[in-house]
Amino acid sequence: MAGRRDRKDIIFDILRGIQERNGRVKPTHILYFGNLSTKQHKKYINELTEKGMIGSIEEGGQKYYVLTQKGAVFISEYKRIKEMSDALGI
Repeated sequence: MAGRRDRKDIIFDILRGIQERNGRVKPTHILYFGNLSTKQHKKYINELTEKGMIGSIEEGGQKYYVLTQKGAVFISEYKRIKEMSDALGI
């Protein structure tokens, strides 16, 4: 049985979701990727923006969030650490 996701898992899910959608998504997609409540959604968007892992753009009156280089690095490093942890049974 899988345990609860921690903050890093949620961040990874959000960033990976953005990456899989060609690096650009509408705000509601972040809600879905992270499986978040509206309150949590705002908290994670603010945190990821402040840390430079996502940015925002506006096109045709629609706001989009984009994956930054820093966010892409987090994804690759998180995958590497997760694979190592799994291999060691941690």
